[in-house]
Amino acid sequence: DMVESARKWISIIKKKENPDAIIGLFHSGYDYNYAGEDKDTYKNENAPVLVAERVDGFNLILIGHDHQQFNEIHKSPDGSEVVILDASTAANYVGHAILSFSEGGKVSCRGELVDVRSKGLCQSFEKHFGMRLETVKKYASAVVGKITEPISSSDAFFGSSAFVDFIHTAMLEYSDADISFAAPLMSNAVISEGELTIGDMFSLYRYENSVNVIRMRGEEIKKYLEYSYDLWISNPDSTGHILKLNPNGKLTNNFYNFDSAAGINYTVNPYKPYGERIEISTLYNDEPFSLSAEYKVAVNSYRYCGGGGHLTTGVGLTREEIKKRTIASPRKDLRGVAIDIITREGSISPRAYNNWQFVPSEKVSRYILNDEKLFNSGSAARKL
Repeated sequence: DMVESARKWISIIKKKENPDAIIGLFHSGYDYNYAGEDKDTYKNENAPVLVAERVDGFNLILIGHDHQQFNEIHKSPDGSEVVILDASTAANYVGHAILSFSEGGKVSCRGELVDVRSKGLCQSFEKHFGMRLETVKKYASAVVGKITEPISSSDAFFGSSAFVDFIHTAMLEYSDADISFAAPLMSNAVISEGELTIGDMFSLYRYENSVNVIRMRGEEIKKYLEYSYDLWISNPDSTGHILKLNPNGKLTNNFYNFDSAAGINYTVNPYKPYGERIEISTLYNDEPFSLSAEYKVAVNSYRYCGGGGHLTTGVGLTREEIKKRTIASPRKDLRGVAIDIITREGSISPRAYNNWQFVPSEKVSRYILNDEKLFNSGSAARKL
């Protein structure tokens, strides 16, 4: 547990090192409520704020895992200020902290997030790494095949999507599972018609996740989907939206946690309460779906390890139980699987499975249209 560990090591460091200041560097996110956890969850994955507020001794805490931006001040138990800096992702920002020391051992800290995209390029750096950059560009531009029409990840938030369903196709073909779960790993990725390069494959699937296959009962598959969609959808009667959006038209949760399913046909009713929104009818072979039957389910390695809380919080499985249910372990990353399929086929024409949709269609259609416009434009959300 991060709080326990911090409390232990702060004591040791103070005794042995007698430091003027203490900085914590945590591979952890800011929000301790993430994935259904809360401030009292033991071994909370995202506990920097809890550490700052429960453990005396820190002056500055640097974090990074959630790809978010935070420059916040919190109070430790003795009333001292603790600055927490989270500099987002992709090296677009740098967290800059200034610590000031005065007589008597007093330390103050202030932080800022610096947008380095506005800064000039370092010519010596470019010169030193120029040849390596060209090697990367050559690799990324290598052609693996063709695609007959464009696909976009933004479609995946409103129904069955050719973009995500191609990921499902790769997972199901590689794993020989009955059902797969997958999410769009970018909210607005577009792959254009024409030649497909290695670089395009990083737009399709940006992380190094592999495929695991586990046994799940039908009722657990339903619980998984109930949890996943609850992260994203709201009741249009009360919010005017299908999706949970902030005032800027952005999703309030991380898009890579929005798992849909393939291998089954189902509907999602946002007007119903949590636990009653998902209705699964059949498998793809038209066999009835059974809540008591057991199925082979493909999940990526992030979900398999408990990422997002879908299997743990949503379904209620422990990580030990997930391991016991393992049918197949990863042999290859999912992006590599997709590249193999495209290379073998030469040309692909991804199609949406059309296996899930929001219902009742006549009521949700205008909300979907509105949210599509907001989501794609990023403009301020408006209530219908």
